[in-house]
Amino acid sequence: MGRTGISQVAVMQARNEIISSGHEPSVRKIQALIGGSSTTVAAFLKRIMDEEGGLFGSGKLVDKELTQLVVSLHDRLKAITDQKLAVGEVEAQRRVEEAVSEVANAHLQHAETQRLLAVANAELETSKATNARLVELLNAANRQIAVDAKALTLLQSANELQANEVQRLQREGDLRQIAYEAFQTATQRSREATQTINSRERQTLIDSHAESLADMRKERDKLTHERSELTAANAQLARDNERLAHEVIAFGKNLRSAQDIQRDLQAEVNQAAREVSEARIAAAEVGGQAALLRSQLSEINAWREVAVAELQNARATVENLSAELARQQAEKEISPK
Repeated sequence: MGRTGISQVAVMQARNEIISSGHEPSVRKIQALIGGSSTTVAAFLKRIMDEEGGLFGSGKLVDKELTQLVVSLHDRLKAITDQKLAVGEVEAQRRVEEAVSEVANAHLQHAETQRLLAVANAELETSKATNARLVELLNAANRQIAVDAKALTLLQSANELQANEVQRLQREGDLRQIAYEAFQTATQRSREATQTINSRERQTLIDSHAESLADMRKERDKLTHERSELTAANAQLARDNERLAHEVIAFGKNLRSAQDIQRDLQAEVNQAAREVSEARIAAAEVGGQAALLRSQLSEINAWREVAVAELQNARATVENLSAELARQQAEKEISPK
């Protein structure tokens, strides 16, 4: 009997393992797997072969049927494998074409997004230039308003001076009027006094009174002329004040209009900035979709390679089985009865 640890079951399992690997079982190969002496392994191997011979008889009918079964299985497996390989290749080709189409569409969308982004950037630059020009105009308008305000202040000061001059002239006119009235009173009194003096002195007083009266009339005419000039100056001053007020109001309206334009342009700039941001987000999304499609395409190619490798392994296994079956059949045919 064999050594301790070496049994017929172990020898049978090693033999079946060697046959499954596509090799002919021998004493050395079994001994390399399970150990033991050559004599023990050979004895167990002979006993196993004798038992199989007693179980299956001569083995010719079984070998023939087994050969036919293996060949049939080989043909069926080959047909199924070829069919699955063809279907897998068609499906993989379809997925590849779909992925390529999606990638092309993603590239087109990305190009369109880039174009829209360029247009939005150009509009944004134009809006910035317009806004800068408007700011420059607003600054110029503010400087002009400051100059006009200063001129208005100077004009108001001149009006105050002119009003003071008018008041002074009016006071002088009032004083002259008082003096004229006093002169008339004195003249009346002198007339009363002249009634008691001689005619020569009366004539002298009359002449003097006539000269004084002529001077007073000249002064009155002069005062009237000055009052007319002062009235005209006041009217011109009022017109100048009104014109300046209208100009100030017009500048205020222009300033408000410029500020409205600036707000509108700022709103357009903000809108353009939002559109640029949205375009950049869309471009990033398109890039992410393209990357995902490339990843899916890589997975499909990897799956295709794995499927092809498995089919090739299956074919190789079938061919090995067929070769082993043919070899065993040839050995059976040349072995002695």
